[in-house]
Amino acid sequence: MLIYHTSDWHLGRMLYGRSLLSDQEHFLYNVFLPAVEREHPAGVIIAGDIYDRQVAAIEAIRLFDGVLDRLVNLGCKVFAVSGNHDGAGRMAIMKSALRRSGVYIATTLEEAMEPVTLSEGGETVQLALLPYCDPAAVRDLLCDSDLRGETACMGALLDRIRPKLDPKLPRLLVAHCFAAGASLSDSESVFVGGSGQVSPEVFAGFDYVALGHLHGPQPAGENARYSGSPLKYSIGEA
Repeated sequence: MLIYHTSDWHLGRMLYGRSLLSDQEHFLYNVFLPAVEREHPAGVIIAGDIYDRQVAAIEAIRLFDGVLDRLVNLGCKVFAVSGNHDGAGRMAIMKSALRRSGVYIATTLEEAMEPVTLSEGGETVQLALLPYCDPAAVRDLLCDSDLRGETACMGALLDRIRPKLDPKLPRLLVAHCFAAGASLSDSESVFVGGSGQVSPEVFAGFDYVALGHLHGPQPAGENARYSGSPLKYSIGEA
């Protein structure tokens, strides 16, 4: 089964006062969607930061809407989580209706507790969709005020998710976080530099962890990987 892993589109991003929306549109319509049409993946993962701002520009929303429409028409399922740049509440609008078209957008921790299943050609996988969250939100969900630090909170959260997955099926986690040991690039250092890091060891038990948050494609531990952003968002990035 072929599944695309992508993240950090940052639709509507500005670079030194110049909008990158036309470049993003070119990538999506002239590179990404033709690849989907050519290779027919069963699903596309978008691991957060679809938009660059929590109140996204209307042009960015229109671009994402158009891409979703094409993906649905191509028969491709979409599995997306909200990132720290996304306005989770705004992304939640219409998500129940979108699920009926095969578009799964997770914006709350409660949704991470309800894995979704993807089947094609006799193969089936399960995906847990975990949006960006802070330790306070995890403590509230798990009713555990003693949890401290990103790793402890993520570990406790994943301990709650794992039993809900079928051990007989491949298990995928989609998450938006800063994995310890991963490398920052210039374009996200301002935003991520102060964020708490999560030990990749907490991802044990998943067959693949599709990460978003960092813009350089790279592994994170034994079973996790950042897809990286589709475009370079700083002058210094190679």
